[in-house]
Amino acid sequence: MDPVWIALEEGRGYFLALAGGGLRCWFLENGAAVACWSLPARPAGQVAAALVGGELWVTVPGPGRIDLVRGRRESWRQQELELERGMSPGCLALVPAGEEVHVLVQAAGLGGWSLWHWRLSLEGRELARNLIDAGKGDLPGSGSILVVVAGPARWLHLFHIPPQGARYRLIYRVAVPPAYAWSPAGLLGNPGEDCGEPAVLLDTRRGLHVLWTEGTWEGMRLVYRYRTPGGWPGGQWEPPREVHRPGGPCRGVLLAERQGEMIAAWEAGGTWWYKPLAGERAEPQPWPGEKPQLMRQGWGGSSLVWTNFLPGRGSPLQPVALPGTPGEGSANDLQSGALLAWPEAAGAELVHEIASLPSRVDLAGLQQARELSGELRRWRRVLQETAWQLERLRRRQERLEARRLWCEAELAALQEHEEHLEEFLRAETCRLISIIRQGI
Repeated sequence: MDPVWIALEEGRGYFLALAGGGLRCWFLENGAAVACWSLPARPAGQVAAALVGGELWVTVPGPGRIDLVRGRRESWRQQELELERGMSPGCLALVPAGEEVHVLVQAAGLGGWSLWHWRLSLEGRELARNLIDAGKGDLPGSGSILVVVAGPARWLHLFHIPPQGARYRLIYRVAVPPAYAWSPAGLLGNPGEDCGEPAVLLDTRRGLHVLWTEGTWEGMRLVYRYRTPGGWPGGQWEPPREVHRPGGPCRGVLLAERQGEMIAAWEAGGTWWYKPLAGERAEPQPWPGEKPQLMRQGWGGSSLVWTNFLPGRGSPLQPVALPGTPGEGSANDLQSGALLAWPEAAGAELVHEIASLPSRVDLAGLQQARELSGELRRWRRVLQETAWQLERLRRRQERLEARRLWCEAELAALQEHEEHLEEFLRAETCRLISIIRQGI
């Protein structure tokens, strides 16, 4: 699973990640890990989390069910949300809205996929469960994405990329209280095979913004759409607009609002870029401030770097060291424009360790260490690009394996149907022969 970041105020929030063989929750404050707790659940996929009435709610996918963990500090409660028989949970969304909490999950099995909506009270009691959509497609883990945001008047805005094989569609729906009946599906765009999670933001004027990637890994483009304030069908989507063509892979798209101006950010070519969306002719600018650096934490250790890309809001880099890091991954805070990223091991930052030693270290050795550090950073970027390519191949292999299992199941069902049909034909033939003989 990828890490999950739940923001409180600037510099404070909860961070969930796999560490030590289980799910852990850190509380971060002013660039430091204040506390850490182990949650009573073992995720079998990506988790979702939200703050509800001062408590942290976490939905954890499990075999044939969803575990709902609620609590704070050392006190945690756990309950189950049961799925249909033979279904496994895929992507999840957890959204509080007023006096209710909404859990949305895409489940899948051999027969196809289905999108469900649970409505829970603030005490965790199930109020209703509805089927939003269903269809045929790949098994869980086939590139599906689900993003849900709560807008004004407790409206729910749903962005869904269902499993559709080689062709993906970005679907938009809206649900209005109190019944929360979902609107018909609207097509926003066609993300590419290697698309990541779209960035979604409600601005101060209650307009809705969404940014996503289209194209292939070799040549992606960023596409942006804006929806005017108003409910369904009052608001209207403006035509899609191309923001930029990075000329290669693009990861980690973000949206944020700064003094009424919308800003988009993304990573391409090992560099973070940002661009105001007001002027179409504006050129992307490099990430303000220094490039993200690792905190020194010994050989083989890692650290967490939390970066806020908004220019003019204090220091753009706030490194936070956490024990027991789970590896690589990232977590986006789409509302405030913050990105949490797990860098690679801290061995490449040996130059910082040498520079902190007393002055008896000779300058020639220090210069050589700096040159080696630069070379290591260059190779680290190469390895990162290679890791992205391997991740793309792994996801494609998972999709092919899911299709193979589905074809085998369909073939077995067809063979069974063929056997039943042959038995039926034999029985009918015998019955007709018997009728003919009786007539003779």
